[in-house]
Amino acid sequence: MDLREQRRERSNLDCLIERLELEPTRDAAEIGTIRSLWRTGAQHRFNTEIATWPTPRLITSGWAAWCRRTDAGRKVIFLFLMPGDVITPAIASGVDGYGVVALTPLRTVDAGELLRGDTGGTCLAPHARAMIESADGDYRTYLLDHLTWLGDGGGTRNLARLLLELHARLNATGRCIDDRMEIPVGQRILAQALALSAVQVNKILGQLRARSILSSVRGSIRIDDIAALRRCASAAAKPGAVAGGHGNPAWQQPALNSWQSDWLSVGAAII
Repeated sequence: MDLREQRRERSNLDCLIERLELEPTRDAAEIGTIRSLWRTGAQHRFNTEIATWPTPRLITSGWAAWCRRTDAGRKVIFLFLMPGDVITPAIASGVDGYGVVALTPLRTVDAGELLRGDTGGTCLAPHARAMIESADGDYRTYLLDHLTWLGDGGGTRNLARLLLELHARLNATGRCIDDRMEIPVGQRILAQALALSAVQVNKILGQLRARSILSSVRGSIRIDDIAALRRCASAAAKPGAVAGGHGNPAWQQPALNSWQSDWLSVGAAII
């Protein structure tokens, strides 16, 4: 790794510092520990499965997905993983086809150092350690939310919910500027997280653009009216537009499509 790459990797680690809201004067030791992780960097190629490591890996650039391939060969995405997120041994286990796949060229560093203590037993990075230790529980909470979406919401509502989730998570790491998010994956990948087709995602995005709720250029989406997007995300489901809503009368529940059936079955298996 040359000097330029070293500087870039140190800068990329700031996403975790931003997420943890560390302050230079108060948390200097922890910030120094985090920035020293650049020495353990590893590159992962696009569309490759991230091998199970004995310690968690912190994403510093690129996107990955916690997902599973179905027997039909479909990729069901449970959660997008972005800079500042950790890939824990549990979600990267590869057991029964569940694992983490790089959606773009990906860089990670070994976060194991953040779990260790000094010679006196004091943790070198207490805020980061707490985040890592809660990660698996947090990921399952996201999964439960997504299962609820797919079981009780239409396509527009679910896409709005996903965009708001991504906006909040990217904003927490300083990766969202003026409500513009860099989205390095295409509509086909977004569709795999929503049990929709790429055509449906394209149509819904077009409708949101027409209503001046968001705008987009290749690789990024800007939320122009976040209040309106929140209204879309919380709008009451309409009869006939519910994807198998478990809280609605049976005569209002259309049959699940095959994508939704796959998503719900493999997601529920984790819970």
